[in-house]
Amino acid sequence: MGRVPEQDLAGEPTQSLVEVMRLAAGRDLIALQYANGYREIFAEGVPALTRGLEATGELEAAIILCYLRLLAAHPDTLIARKRGLAEAQEASRRARHVLQAGWPGSQAGGASLAELDRWLRAEGHSRNPGTTADLVTACLFILLRQGTIRLPSQYSWQAGLHHG
Repeated sequence: MGRVPEQDLAGEPTQSLVEVMRLAAGRDLIALQYANGYREIFAEGVPALTRGLEATGELEAAIILCYLRLLAAHPDTLIARKRGLAEAQEASRRARHVLQAGWPGSQAGGASLAELDRWLRAEGHSRNPGTTADLVTACLFILLRQGTIRLPSQYSWQAGLHHG
């Protein structure tokens, strides 16, 4: 099997957007969405966001829960590019810890979430999980388009006592 041709951003593309995204799918979670039919968004993120809305009745808590579930399952590729794969895997481990500690319904989960937030923001915000944030945004867009979330929102914003 021959080598897949690279695409030079300075020149005219020689392949379709989906073909180019397939080239990057192994190293970029957003590119993977184009290559696999948005599997992580539809099979994981949207259900997590929907369950979060049903369980908490709060938009902020549902968004955080969706974010945690996606980050726990998939190392953030922006963190991996900026800080290395080990740091991205550590972010996933910490997100799993928050969920295992019982967030959004426990004080221990709230403390774990606060610690994850501090760790992500440390060192000049260089552990920004921007890829995960983009996936959450896509999930929100889907729920808006489906009418599950309406504007103005029928859900309260604040996560209240749910984050500890």
